[in-house]
Amino acid sequence: MRKIVFAVLLLASALRSGAVALPEQAWQVWSPEAVRPEQFRQENGVFLLQAGPAQEISRHCSIPAEPGEYLLSAELRCTDVENQAVIGLEAWGGGVWKKAVFSPPAKGSGAFVPVQARIEISGEVESLKAVLLLRGPGKAEFRKVALEKAGGNPLLPDAVRSGGTLSLRVTEKETGPVNRRLFGGHYFDIRDRKTAYADMGMSVCREGGPGFFSPGRLNPDGNAWRWEDLDRFLGWSRENRVEVLGLIGGAVPWMMPDGLESPAGWKVFYERWSDFAVEVARHAGTVRHWELWNEPDGGHWFGRPWHAGAKEYAPLYLETARKLKALNPELQVGTGGIADPFRGSIDNWWVPVAKHPGVAELIDFVAIHGYYGDPANQIFARGIDHMRARMRECLGREVPLWVTEFNVHPLEDFTHRGYSFPLQAVMIAEYLALFAQKEIESSQYFCVGWWESDFSPWDGKTGAPRPVFHAYAFWKDFAGTRLAVTNPEEAELPVVACRTDEGARIAYVPARREAKLRIGFEGCSEADRVAVNGFYGDSVIPVVFSRSMAGGVLSVDIDWPQGARALLKVEVRPK
Repeated sequence: MRKIVFAVLLLASALRSGAVALPEQAWQVWSPEAVRPEQFRQENGVFLLQAGPAQEISRHCSIPAEPGEYLLSAELRCTDVENQAVIGLEAWGGGVWKKAVFSPPAKGSGAFVPVQARIEISGEVESLKAVLLLRGPGKAEFRKVALEKAGGNPLLPDAVRSGGTLSLRVTEKETGPVNRRLFGGHYFDIRDRKTAYADMGMSVCREGGPGFFSPGRLNPDGNAWRWEDLDRFLGWSRENRVEVLGLIGGAVPWMMPDGLESPAGWKVFYERWSDFAVEVARHAGTVRHWELWNEPDGGHWFGRPWHAGAKEYAPLYLETARKLKALNPELQVGTGGIADPFRGSIDNWWVPVAKHPGVAELIDFVAIHGYYGDPANQIFARGIDHMRARMRECLGREVPLWVTEFNVHPLEDFTHRGYSFPLQAVMIAEYLALFAQKEIESSQYFCVGWWESDFSPWDGKTGAPRPVFHAYAFWKDFAGTRLAVTNPEEAELPVVACRTDEGARIAYVPARREAKLRIGFEGCSEADRVAVNGFYGDSVIPVVFSRSMAGGVLSVDIDWPQGARALLKVEVRPK
């Protein structure tokens, strides 16, 4: 579902002693209103911001942090005496912004002046955000932006490291069949494109449209069922062999005896809502996976206007899951997609739900969401690892993990907030590599529809496919049997490989820093054919490579240029 709360986009990397430049790729744009690309340009290491009267615009990047002292420095020039520009640092921890420090405001002088913001943080801290802020009207330029932590490490992520050789090895070790359920979407507003999911290589759809499984759509007054839209969606899914993830959420007045605004009859609500869910599952028939509520931790779905949280959700989940299992023991029931897992919802919301008596044994899968910008920041990757650690702690086991919503940005006009369509597409392609590497059960791109938004895989006016459509098509060769890949930990690259039923070996490799890439394939021969193509977001282009054979390993060498970014598909096919 569309996010109401703006998610902070984070950049993950280590800090070493000494001040280092913050990479341009790390910065995201924010403003209370939509802004045009010319208002937040980057040229030769200089950040240019332009704001209208009373308008506020900022660039920011964030990193995982720990207690300590940090210094942000820059040179700043304003071109209008009426505007004000500052730099600042903000610390996040325990689910709240703990502390913020900003430099004195610089006003228009026509010359670059040095500015600093120093912050000392202690106690529970998770991330630190560096901010470049302009309040209009006018322009501001920021250069030589650097961050220093006493005794720490510099902000220098793998995404911008240069030089050296990165060696990867595709082994002959099989790790199981390729999971094509990984590739899925949210909604099916496909207009006349009945085969859109197949064309994109998607095999799972999370609900057919807003509220398709909700009481407000299916039984708003408690007297009559309205199955038409749901039946149409289920018929399409069967015809096109698309698996359905059923999402049940929402409430209507007949479920709550004292009204939705200030309910007191929770037990009655649990009974009526769970009975509703059983009838929906009974009618849906072949739908086997059920997600209970959308983003129940976010407050804008389950909690509003009731001010409810994990304490109220856990009994609802317990009663509903029990009844669904009684209807059909083969049904799989999962907790509703966590809106913001990285920023504390796993510990503050999901853990109390899982520890509620009786709930743990009824959780068949867990759903999370994420709109965390560049996958190179490792935020989603760390959130996945943390979620699985909490599963082991609270459930005594790991259950399948679903990413039931994801994109690079939570707002529907992301092309006005620092992401072009090609950049978004190559990042989505990389996220799919991450999800494959992390063995996510299924992921749902948000969203296959909403034609008026930037999310849609098709242009709302012309109907032409946007770059993200081709990002999914680029993954259609990922099939057959998974092959293990040896991948240096310091690379932090989600590299995955497979052997198709026809015997081709295929590796997907994110390339996002200047380096010499060497991808070795075990069990190949000199006669095998090699092809390398790069998905750049707006095009798929053959990549120049060299090859060599030694010790039964076919090596493919690529000199990757500085500043280029693509997802590479390296194919070795028997002659």
